[in-house]
Amino acid sequence: MGPSPAPSAHHPTHKCSLPLHVRTKPRSLRVSPWSSVTSSPATVLETERLVLRHFTTDDAGFILELVNDPSFIANIGDRGIRTRDDAVAYLLNGPIASYERHGHGLYLVSLKTTLVPIGICGLLKRIQFEDADLGYAFLPDYWYQGFATESATAMLEFARTALKAPRTLALVSPDNARSIRLLEKIGFSFIELRQLKPDGLPTAIYVYPPAIPLTVPVA
Repeated sequence: MGPSPAPSAHHPTHKCSLPLHVRTKPRSLRVSPWSSVTSSPATVLETERLVLRHFTTDDAGFILELVNDPSFIANIGDRGIRTRDDAVAYLLNGPIASYERHGHGLYLVSLKTTLVPIGICGLLKRIQFEDADLGYAFLPDYWYQGFATESATAMLEFARTALKAPRTLALVSPDNARSIRLLEKIGFSFIELRQLKPDGLPTAIYVYPPAIPLTVPVA
């Protein structure tokens, strides 16, 4: 695969120790066990323990594992991704397309010391809402170690400082108590329950920062 594109003006690379600091070029990444990447995908954020970078199609193996984990299906949904080709199509039509279209998207989260991929975290733009929403998911082996909190906190700061976003939303199942606790811990406030799909269950909508009024267009 050819070199990954450099970060755009909408998508600077940052090292995050809060506040964020602009990096002049992407960090050189070692190849993860899941990847055959021979060049370095663009790094977006670094925290104390994590690296968040652009996805490439070489990350399809990791995505295939993550989205078929029972916890992902239970809390986020079944994406119908069953093969590596399915995962490649998801990456091309989802995160990678979003970088170009919106200047942000979901990113691969890796351990800084080993660059082993452990989850995803980023911002999604949905047609139902004016504001982007925070999304994240991690493999169960990396739960209860603060990685979701660390990456989500950095992503909120990135949205505020780099993207100049006045608000960030979060959409979560009302039954997902663990995710709700995380959102409240990092400063989100509950707004409402909303039926996003005619045949779906209600979704809890949270907003950050809570002091800024939220306008949610009617679907």
